[in-house]
Amino acid sequence: MVRVSNPFVAFLNRYTTASPDHEAAFDEYVSNGPEPPAGSLRLTTKIEQFLTNQFRQPQPPSVILTGNAGDGKTYLCRQIVNVLQGKEPERWENLIDQPIEYNTMRFFIVKDLSELSEEKGKEILLRLSQTLQTPDQRDRYLIAANEGRLRALLSTIVGHKELKEAIQTQLDQGPAYHQSLIVLNLNRVATSTFVPAALAWMTDQRNWQACNECPIQLKCPIRFNMTRLTAQPVQQRIKMLYEVLERSNEHVTIRDMLIHLAYTISGGFDCTQAQQQVQERADMSYLAYYENIFGRDDDAGFRRKSHVTRLLHRFNIGSQSIFAIDEFIINGGETIEEQQHHQAIFGETVDLHFKAFHQARRAYTEGIESERGQDVLRWLPHCRRKLFFERNHPDDQQLLPFRYFSIYQRLLDQPQGKHEDIVSQLIGGLNRAFSRLYLTQTGQLRANERLYITTQYVHSVNQPHPIVLLTLPIENIRLIVNTTSDQHLDLPARSLYLHIAPPPTQRHAEPVEWPLNILLFEHLMRIADGGHISILADECELEVRRLKDVLIQQFATVDISANEVAFFVPARHRYELRRLRIDEQGRLAIS
Repeated sequence: MVRVSNPFVAFLNRYTTASPDHEAAFDEYVSNGPEPPAGSLRLTTKIEQFLTNQFRQPQPPSVILTGNAGDGKTYLCRQIVNVLQGKEPERWENLIDQPIEYNTMRFFIVKDLSELSEEKGKEILLRLSQTLQTPDQRDRYLIAANEGRLRALLSTIVGHKELKEAIQTQLDQGPAYHQSLIVLNLNRVATSTFVPAALAWMTDQRNWQACNECPIQLKCPIRFNMTRLTAQPVQQRIKMLYEVLERSNEHVTIRDMLIHLAYTISGGFDCTQAQQQVQERADMSYLAYYENIFGRDDDAGFRRKSHVTRLLHRFNIGSQSIFAIDEFIINGGETIEEQQHHQAIFGETVDLHFKAFHQARRAYTEGIESERGQDVLRWLPHCRRKLFFERNHPDDQQLLPFRYFSIYQRLLDQPQGKHEDIVSQLIGGLNRAFSRLYLTQTGQLRANERLYITTQYVHSVNQPHPIVLLTLPIENIRLIVNTTSDQHLDLPARSLYLHIAPPPTQRHAEPVEWPLNILLFEHLMRIADGGHISILADECELEVRRLKDVLIQQFATVDISANEVAFFVPARHRYELRRLRIDEQGRLAIS
């Protein structure tokens, strides 16, 4: 077999390679490779344009960039140096003390404050502080810093109140654009917005022309993945997975995204390995992009290395049996249109090991007692994942372990809506979570109209009876959406909160605003609907307990004059709210 190697495959694998240089200086490591035929990756972002506009002003501010390793701090510093001096920096360390002259201003660039000694880092911050005290100074700074390192250095500086307040306030509350110092936290950037652009560059046909001479191009899993990932529906599915992570309060850096998407295409294989697999007639279905994207079981090393893969692997997409989906995979649908659609998705391609899946499916449907007839069960998870990305059907959404993700997105897109029905369901979920009882809308109990905040249990024989310490009507509870439309964000940051107002007896108490990410929202909605899966319980029960503690601490009071205690008791197939009261004659009465 004639050996053909595509240099771009090797370039992609530079992203997925594990080495000290790769981890410590990702931007430099990747940029030192040969430029691909389609050119270097260029992600145009609002934050880059914002910085460029700021530094081109006659009186620009100084800027501090914070964020995780891999958020693009070095990349942004490189782009700004290009703007200021028209070329790449030759030696970054020179820019710390030797400024770039631009528009009568002197710009000092620190691409990583963590690389400097504590003494030098303090010196840089003190020099920055002087520019705040004398705004007519010509010196300006662009500093990239890990937030922890930045806060640690600030704590060692005595005095310089203006510098400390300017940095700490913006770290906690967001940037203030009209000060002489702007602090931008790259953790607030939604990486999902860049997924389509990154995939468009990785699948650009100019980068894959070398494959045209390859004898295995029709059987190559890398080439197959590249072709599939050019499809817009597939790209949108991948983007949606990133959005789910962001709604779960999981920040994905640009570096994490590029590592993950590169591995999704190549699976860590190079051209030589792929050609050898074809020559050996090996089953390469496990290298399909929808297997790589969740981290393959045979490559546990990469799963440990890849933050995104570890997060997505928890979703277990494809492991759950859903009758409508499995029926389509095995039987191909009832109508001619469905059967044609089935053939288009499950044709004889490398991701289904050519005829192997079809032979197993035929043996199973025809009732042939053989090992091949049982192989179709092995194919089902694989085929479910394929459907998730390549078929636009409502059933496929069920493969994602978030039944209520579309509702959650709708709430964020309609910030002015009242959403009483959703609030009612959330109250029902909270009541069941607080009391550990399956409370329902029966009798005088309004489990979805009033929030019952319970405290310690009273025991009668072996049956626990949670005491109701506080009750809040549904009118005190509403959903609100906080929107942050910062100039440097490509996507407005939106957060969902449950706003809980205090009872009339505590009118001076501050309302409680409880952030609802997709995990908590899904957890409560599933409890309200009658059940939940364990992964959500593990992630969310502690947060629900904290909410209960906050509500008791801020809203609950002991009213001695009430002479009453409320508690839940079992009544056949439901629970009822009972009140134990001491009347004026000192007699006990239960209602």
